[in-house]
Amino acid sequence: NKVTIAGSSIAGTNDTFSITKTGNKTFTYVDAAIAGTATGTITATLAGNTATVTTAGTTPHNLAAGASVTLAGAVCPPSAAACPFNGTFTVLASPAPTSTTFAYTLPGNGVGATATGTMTVAATLARATTATAHGDANGDSVTVAGALCSSPPCAAYNGTFNISNVTASTFDYSYTGGSPLPAASNSGITATDNTSTNTALAVLMKWVPGQDTKNEHGFQVDSANTDMRASIHGDILHSRPAVLNYGVTGSTDNVYVFYGGNDGVFRAVKGGQAATDGKEQWAFIPPGFFGKLKRQYDNIPQVLYPSTPSGLTPTPTKRDYMWDGPMGAYVERTSGVVTKAYLYLALRRGGRYIYALDVTSPTSPTLLWAKGCSDAGVCDSGFAEFGQTWSLTAGAGGVAVKIKANTNPELILAAGYDAASEDTEPPAATDSLGRAVFVLDAFTGNLVWSAGNSSASPTLSVSGMDFSVAADVLALDRHQTGFVDRAYAADVGGNLWRLDIGDASTANWKVSKIAAISDRNAVSSTRKFFYSPDVVFGDAGTFDSIVIGTGDREHPLASNAAENAVNRAYMFKDPNIDTLGADLGYTNSNLFDATSSSSVPATANGWFVTLAAGEKVINGPLVVASSMIFGTNQPCASGRVDANGNCATSGGTLSCTGNLGIARRYDIDYLTGAPTGGYTNGSGTAVPFEVAPGGGFLPPPVAGVVEIGINNYVFVVDNPLSPGGIHSPAINVGTKRSRTYWKDRLE
Repeated sequence: NKVTIAGSSIAGTNDTFSITKTGNKTFTYVDAAIAGTATGTITATLAGNTATVTTAGTTPHNLAAGASVTLAGAVCPPSAAACPFNGTFTVLASPAPTSTTFAYTLPGNGVGATATGTMTVAATLARATTATAHGDANGDSVTVAGALCSSPPCAAYNGTFNISNVTASTFDYSYTGGSPLPAASNSGITATDNTSTNTALAVLMKWVPGQDTKNEHGFQVDSANTDMRASIHGDILHSRPAVLNYGVTGSTDNVYVFYGGNDGVFRAVKGGQAATDGKEQWAFIPPGFFGKLKRQYDNIPQVLYPSTPSGLTPTPTKRDYMWDGPMGAYVERTSGVVTKAYLYLALRRGGRYIYALDVTSPTSPTLLWAKGCSDAGVCDSGFAEFGQTWSLTAGAGGVAVKIKANTNPELILAAGYDAASEDTEPPAATDSLGRAVFVLDAFTGNLVWSAGNSSASPTLSVSGMDFSVAADVLALDRHQTGFVDRAYAADVGGNLWRLDIGDASTANWKVSKIAAISDRNAVSSTRKFFYSPDVVFGDAGTFDSIVIGTGDREHPLASNAAENAVNRAYMFKDPNIDTLGADLGYTNSNLFDATSSSSVPATANGWFVTLAAGEKVINGPLVVASSMIFGTNQPCASGRVDANGNCATSGGTLSCTGNLGIARRYDIDYLTGAPTGGYTNGSGTAVPFEVAPGGGFLPPPVAGVVEIGINNYVFVVDNPLSPGGIHSPAINVGTKRSRTYWKDRLE
């Protein structure tokens, strides 16, 4: 503990000290320069843990008692330590807030702490007044919409919030913002309570699993609850299932399938072909989705779809997303028996959280941990930089990897996507969320290390990390030691970063910028990295090859302004194989243009291949047998493609059912960018791609090896043109041979 001593006659002994307890009534604190016996009435009291914030200037902060506020920017000595003044706190009622001050309670380790620096307040308070009694209660989830301000814009007033300080016709809520917004003076503001009454809640909880509580079919018998609604299952858009086999031996199966959908339900289903298989075992819905369930049930506010009749402008204009992100699994076995099975769930458009479930017992799950921020902007300590959680660790053997600095496996997470900034066209000059990479303890969720924009107080501040990192972070065990020692992260600002994380001390971890190939001031250069790179290791004394592609997949249509960006596929050379990384400073101007020539000079820093107008890379590249394989999509307003695979104003059609753009599958040499797939166009000229019929977004390439008879075959799955979607890359083995001698003694 920290104890404040007062009343002592000896100078230097009246202060706040860390103590060592030596008995029920005694403790010691040591200072070698002080000696003697003190006189006077001496008091020893536990140091207070209430901090008071005084905001700069005269503008009132508008925070009332009970409001949730996120603070950042305080620096505690030593500077590397976590500072208890930063985090998300509740404004205290005593001492009462004034117009420029408020108080909050520090965590236990903050007793007696001191700090320097300029703090920032990332929350303010809004008060809504309704025309009539609203009937809401403290803690209810309320959706506010329609708030408008002339200047500055006040979209932050709109959203779903937990309310407080409720009166008959008013309630307060915290909204995220760097400074207080002006009052919204228009009359179109609405407030919808998402919190059900007991009766309505019971009906909702029948409807969510699939009962036809609204009797849409006309078959439901009162109180029978036997008829199922047609829309029993939500859509599954970007998420993928995880399949775990709990069988003890290789010859036994005990399969469970785990997956989530945009109905907010994460499900476990028993796999297999027995009569008892194929059944849902349990379902999980986190509290952050509750308000969305009520909106889906009521269908109010309506969502704006292409089929919505003209003249109607429903709110919200966008549909609901919930379990929309990637999922990964970590499994440990002892003598074939599963002793640990953890699932890691990202939300993508569904929110700013990462959930970890313990499914060691597949029929009795528990919540292992959850980290992130609510829709109202209330964040766990240290996670305020989280955007929409789009990524999980890629490479190095799975979602959870081993790093020397920790005994448990870790998750290496990109901080996510900043929808408010990046969904706009053109995008903002910089982002305000997702500008970081996090390393979390996979078993506890504790923050091990972070690197990113200095405003978020990461473990390591990185100059120029101003854009959200949405793509998976590629983790590598470069030196085959059993521990991850390097990672690569790409952001939506066109920057590629290298993370050296192999040292046993996180204080020695380092971040370097490999390349910057985007310019937000030039429309044609607003290139974004949305997918993880792939890396081909080079021999000592050469270089590692990093391949990656650009493209704004969140704006897929020909009518989007993002189609004016000139996208490219890239290879960057990283010469620092056996040393720490360095800022290489690669730009488009010092790379070789391999679009029309594959004669890449040995001295080049790498190369790029420019894609067609509007074409974008829509998955992460994969290098197999020296071939760099990836997919692209090019919107085509005419819906027609010519014999050379280009958009045309007349001629053949892309599809008989609809225009999903031109889907191309590229197969090029990772060292030169030259075509290697053997594809030709209508004129017989070699081209680097083939066109997939029907268009759309091709799935990411996945490679493997299968044994058929006595032969092994390398395959890549991604190509709808080949039977079964299988492509077999050509593997060229050099003719150089060397003789090896050995002697066996058999007894």
